[in-house]
Amino acid sequence: MYELRDYYFYPEGYLFISDTGDGGQVCMDSKSWEAVQIYQNRAENSVQIHKVANSFLGFLELSFG
Repeated sequence: MYELRDYYFYPEGYLFISDTGDGGQVCMDSKSWEAVQIYQNRAENSVQIHKVANSFLGFLELSFG
């Protein structure tokens, strides 16, 4: 798990689900269980987090719906 965290850039407290295909990662917030997309701006050394769904089930509905 730590190897994935080093390779990808998602912050601690998030569980990796998949790549977005455009440079981000889809993760679950381990505190609220919301699905989020995480993007890293290496030039600015910042991480942006965008909420995708309220739950994993909501994420699956969006993905397959």
